[in-house]
Amino acid sequence: FPSEKAACDFLGVSKSCVASAYRQGNLYHGYKIIKPVSENDIYGDKRLRKIWESMHERCEYEKHVQYHNYGGRGISVCDEWDEYIPFAKWAFSNGYSDGFSIDRIDTNGNYEPDNCRWSTMKEQANNKRTNRIIIYQEQEYTLAELAEKVGMNVTTLRERLNLGWSVEDAVNRPVRLKTKGWRMSNCGAKMEVTT
Repeated sequence: FPSEKAACDFLGVSKSCVASAYRQGNLYHGYKIIKPVSENDIYGDKRLRKIWESMHERCEYEKHVQYHNYGGRGISVCDEWDEYIPFAKWAFSNGYSDGFSIDRIDTNGNYEPDNCRWSTMKEQANNKRTNRIIIYQEQEYTLAELAEKVGMNVTTLRERLNLGWSVEDAVNRPVRLKTKGWRMSNCGAKMEVTT
């Protein structure tokens, strides 16, 4: 039944008979009593509401710790998402779940349906505007993406590039393994390490 009143009318009983069963959503004389639901009940995900609030705070509240990276750069939230329910409807119809967070496709664009998606933390990290972009074999990669592609530690790749190595050398030269008891000398010969 869509409401307590409808349940009472259909069953021909007084309101007090059905009230407790209605509140608990239980059966009354074999009929299932269903509470009416609002859009807030349907889309009332607490985590999603916090994402919506945080999005507005970053763009509109000048004292927010991240304001300079969002509202301070001219990034805003579209008028359509001023209300929570339209944002929640978009979120649920575009793949929102607990493992994802909102990500702007164009990091210089606004929060709006055409520029937002739900991404994992790894995908978001590769979409930061502060990422170092490296061209390798005529393709663009972030430092982390390239390290993962070639099977190298990201710190090793970063340090090689910081030392001025070419991208090809940084990627293709084998990584020297540290072995207990010896190390390479400057001239390339093995030296015993005595302790």
